[in-house]
Parts: sequence; structure tokens; C-alpha cells
Amino acid sequence: MIASNAANQAISSPLDIIFEFQQKHKLSVTKTAFLLGITENQYRKYFLNTKNKSRPSQAVINLCVSLDYILSEGLKLPDFPDIE
Repeated sequence: MIASNAANQAISSPLDIIFEFQQKHKLSVTKTAFLLGITENQYRKYFLNTKNKSRPSQAVINLCVSLDYILSEGLKLPDFPDIE
């Protein structure tokens, strides 16, 4: 699991949590954004190094941690339409 306790969650930045989730489960940007309920453009804005950078909301972080737990327990998510 990405953030198994409060100490790890406090150390990890929200962007680290999202990026680790994507890498751990080998998801594309499209599928990661779809799972988190945001647009691809919004997802990409999280990782920009400009003044237009945005921060993920707490709801997105909570969903990311919850989905990581579900996937780590071996539960499967339904297949997504191939939208790439």
C-alpha cells in the first residue's frame, strides 16, 4: 500500500502518492485520470512546474489511497473502454 500509516502519509506529498499509484499499477495517464475522476488535462497540471500548476484535492488523494488498497488486496476493477 502507498501510505500504510499516518507517518508515511505525512511524509509523502500528494503528488508522490498519485505518481506511485500510477507506477505501481502500471496505469496510463488516461486510465489514472479516469479512475480518479479528473480530466487528463487536470492530471497533467498537477505535475507542471509553472505558475499554472494546480494541487490535487483531498478527495482525489483519498480516492487514490483507497483504490491502491483495493488493487493491492487482489480485487479487480472492471475493464475500461479503450479510449486512448
